[in-house]
Amino acid sequence: ATVVAGAMVVADAVLHWRSADPLKLIAYILMAVFGSSYKVRLPGMESTMSPNAVFIMLAVIDLSPSEAIAVTVASSLTQCLWKPAHRAETVKVAFSVMSCCCAVWAACQAFSRSAGLVHFNPALMLLFAAVVYYAVNTLTIAAVISLCGDLPLLKTWRTGYLWTIPMYLVGAT
Repeated sequence: ATVVAGAMVVADAVLHWRSADPLKLIAYILMAVFGSSYKVRLPGMESTMSPNAVFIMLAVIDLSPSEAIAVTVASSLTQCLWKPAHRAETVKVAFSVMSCCCAVWAACQAFSRSAGLVHFNPALMLLFAAVVYYAVNTLTIAAVISLCGDLPLLKTWRTGYLWTIPMYLVGAT
C-alpha cells in the first residue's frame, strides 16, 4: 500500500510539475544527494539514517511540492543505493523511497494548509510540517518492521524511532 501511495504521489508530482528556478532545484538535489551519502547506523536496527531530513525540509518550504518530491526521490535513492551494507533489495528500496515521498507529500500539505491556523507564522508552519514528516516517515517504517517481526507497532516505533525526533526538528530549524 505504501509503495502504491508513493507512486501516486510521484505521478501527481510529474503531472503537476512546475519549477520556477531549475538551477535552485539542481542545487537542492545535489545537496540532498551529498547529505544522503552520509549514513548513521541506528542502534538495534538494520537500517540507517542520513541528514537528508535537513535538505528535504528546506525543499518543502522553499520549492514547489513537485520539486520537493524530486529532491526526496534523489536523496532516498542515494541513501538506499550508495555503499549499502547489504545488497539493496528492490522491494526494500521501493518501499523506502515511496514512504519518504508520502511523508514529504504530507509535510508539504501540512506546511501550506497550516498557514491560516498559525496566522502565517513561518516558524510554526515549519514545525507543523516537520512533525507531520517525522510521524509519517517513522510510523510507516515501524509498521513494516512490526508486521514482519510480529511485534507491537507502538513498541517498535518507541524503541526504534522516538529518539530520532530531535534530528527531524533540528532539520526543520
